[in-house]
Amino acid sequence: FHARLTSDAGNPDLYGKEVFAFAGIGRPEKFKETLIAAGAVIEGWGSFADHCAYLEEDLGELVAAADAKKAIIVTTAKDHVRLPPGLKDRVQTFGVHITWDETHEPPVLAELIRQTLAQNGYNV
Repeated sequence: FHARLTSDAGNPDLYGKEVFAFAGIGRPEKFKETLIAAGAVIEGWGSFADHCAYLEEDLGELVAAADAKKAIIVTTAKDHVRLPPGLKDRVQTFGVHITWDETHEPPVLAELIRQTLAQNGYNV
């Protein structure tokens, strides 16, 4: 199966803008690549463990550096929900979704999932 991350339509316009970004997902570099593809100028980057439970001190340096440059701070939707309340308004969300490279792949994937669930005793 071949797919890529595609920017959500409601994302902030980052083209040519200085951005400080971070992600705590399985492959954080993929998020960074998505931001670059959207035209963001990455001035600072933070990579955290998947499912990181953020504390304000975890992002202190990144936020201070972004403030000094008057840059935008962005993260994934998955990471944004785990931010401390004091940072949620300061950090923008840049959402992505999966786009399949082949039009036949989603039905094939759905069938593979259905078969796997059935083999493991789930009623599908």
